[in-house]
Amino acid sequence: MLLRIAIGHNEDELCCITCLPDGRFWLTGQGSTMRLYDPVGKLIKEIKTISNEWPWAITSNEKSELLYCDFYERSVNILQTIDGKIETMIKLLEWKPRCLCCTADGDLLVLMDDNWFKETKIVRYSGCKEKQTIQWDENNYPLFTSGFHNVKYICENKNSDICVSDNRGQAIVAILPNGKLHFRYKGSCWNEKFDPTGIASD
Repeated sequence: MLLRIAIGHNEDELCCITCLPDGRFWLTGQGSTMRLYDPVGKLIKEIKTISNEWPWAITSNEKSELLYCDFYERSVNILQTIDGKIETMIKLLEWKPRCLCCTADGDLLVLMDDNWFKETKIVRYSGCKEKQTIQWDENNYPLFTSGFHNVKYICENKNSDICVSDNRGQAIVAILPNGKLHFRYKGSCWNEKFDPTGIASD
């Protein structure tokens, strides 16, 4: 069913999905429209981003509100369930948000690059307030590779590890809740390139 919906999505490419507890789900492509579907694939709602740019990543919180990051506007935005309006939650200055996810305890994790794509970090927010920054390992080396074309996605697993697919680094990077490196997974076949893009945890 999801494949049929993706084919009919009328965007250049299916990019992100986030599921709600009642079975509904949001889909985005490389366009400015975010679409909500019911569990059998019927289109319920279409919402355009504030900037009319495509959202680089979407997620949903415990209230089933849709959040998305606008890379070019350097913002994280939320679709309010009450009035259906989009509001800017977080506005960055020298960083660009690439991906985001909501944690089990209600925090928001935002993976971002600096303006020159030389550094990457994760910032944990409680609402709009910064709680934690994750960027370096115990030897002061970067935890993640950087670059404009480096695809990175983020999720939280059941153990509260922060898991990042680092395409350029050819690794899955797992970070403990305290911000320390847990492990790097480089794939199971030494003779094949490990090329992770999206990531999810059940």
